[in-house]
Parts: sequence; structure tokens; C-alpha cells
Amino acid sequence: MFMVGAVIVSPTRELARQIYSVASPFVASLPGVVAQLLVGGADPGEDVAEFKASGAQLLVGTPGRLDDIMKRCAAMDFKRLEVLVLDEADRLLDMGFRQQLDAIMARLPKQRRTGFRSSTGR
Repeated sequence: MFMVGAVIVSPTRELARQIYSVASPFVASLPGVVAQLLVGGADPGEDVAEFKASGAQLLVGTPGRLDDIMKRCAAMDFKRLEVLVLDEADRLLDMGFRQQLDAIMARLPKQRRTGFRSSTGR
């Protein structure tokens, strides 16, 4: 089992990739901390295998892929998760991701910090 400390949920692959690319240099400077990008377009089995091989303390991804991988990968331990960030929270809901967000949040501890971010100012 690998402990996951933070999850960032983004509404699109492109935005998730951008967040991951900005976060990666910071994560790389932290000993023993690994980030993993989870977005559609690749084989989910490969994502699960990658997580099982090295773990990840930070997951960045889209709601559908995060929900799918969380269901498939019993090696993910969220008991000590500290932070959940919903990036573009308004768009996540506008785009119909409510069911996936509910499923993701149901797997996470209730005692956590949750950040809602929106660039539209709503």
C-alpha cells in the first residue's frame, strides 16, 4: 500500500497536464515524494501498474480517470490524505462530473483540507 497525501482534480486533460508540469519540479525537490498524472487517453492498466511500481503521494488528474483508477487500484491508501483541490470547481460541475466527484470524495477521509479554485471569478 502507498499513502496518497494530496489529490488535484481538473476538468480537462490539458489543464491536468499543465498542473502536473508546473508541480513536477517542486515535487522532484522533495525526497521520497512522487507525483502521478492520471488522465484518459492511455491504458488505465498502465496507470495502475505505474502506481503499484512506485506509488505516488500526489495524484493529478481528471475526474473520470481518477475515479476509475481509485476503483481499480487497491494499493492506494487515502487514510492520511491531507489535501483535495478541485481546480476549476465550477467547470467540473458544469461539465457533469458530479457523480465522479462524489465517488472520489467518498473514498477520501472527511478530515482533510479541501480547496475550490476557479479562474472565472464565480
